[in-house]
Amino acid sequence: MADFRDGTSMSIIVVEASSDQAVPWTKPEDLEISAEEALDALLSAHEGGFLALFADGSARLIPDSVDLDTLKNLFTIADGNPVDLD
Repeated sequence: MADFRDGTSMSIIVVEASSDQAVPWTKPEDLEISAEEALDALLSAHEGGFLALFADGSARLIPDSVDLDTLKNLFTIADGNPVDLD
């Protein structure tokens, strides 16, 4: 937990992906996409945004209006750029 220097409440660890991008939960694999492809791959999964599980155990809807820089910061656990989603 000490590795989450930006805070566990600001670090995404699991996301809901579209069915064509999703990795079966029973496989020990990751969704491999570039930051530029992330919004397209994730936003088609759920109307209005995508669901994300944060390291603190909370789940939130990330709106489809999220900008790419904010999304990058949420996926990086210790970049020194914590995000305020409120």
